[in-house]
Amino acid sequence: MKHSETDPEKPARFKSDADFLDHAIPWLAARVARLAGEQAVADQLRHDVEAHPMAVGKIKQVSLDEARRRVDALLVAEQSVDAEFTARLKAHRESDEPRLGLDVLRRI
Repeated sequence: MKHSETDPEKPARFKSDADFLDHAIPWLAARVARLAGEQAVADQLRHDVEAHPMAVGKIKQVSLDEARRRVDALLVAEQSVDAEFTARLKAHRESDEPRLGLDVLRRI
């Protein structure tokens, strides 16, 4: 986790909306990957592996247990990215820094 330059115990605040976005995109990518993994498990449970509309070509089938392990790993990765993002956002909100425009838009 990126830490504050003045207090290494605290998470760093976001420097700008661009910094916020740089950290929001990896969280979004981790979330999408996890959701896609969950969908793959659901498709496999329905025996609908070939009918996924976003698939190009044939989807490589893995065992249901392996697919579930992958989803579990993706969830852990998502939670890790989310924890850092949330901590930095909280630190920014609690600081005297100007509010982030993207955070304001996100709350609308």
